[in-house]
Amino acid sequence: MMIIHSHHSAVNQRGYNEVWHVAEFLAKKSDRPEITRWCYRTFGTPEYQVMTDEIRWKDGIQFGKIIFRRKQDLEWFLLRWS
Repeated sequence: MMIIHSHHSAVNQRGYNEVWHVAEFLAKKSDRPEITRWCYRTFGTPEYQVMTDEIRWKDGIQFGKIIFRRKQDLEWFLLRWS
């Protein structure tokens, strides 16, 4: 079980504000590879996706932070890891 703090953040990209959903967490260094594998399997790669015209998530797992574009992705992460 991890302690997770979630909040919303407005990030200026492409000339307008977008709402991003942020999960900040404390996890043991030994747990981070498992979290990384799960996120990549669940959300795909954290880069621009041509098919959906978006960056679905940003990988900051090594720093204890993940930023999601979709609220439901944040909720999915919280259900799995909290």
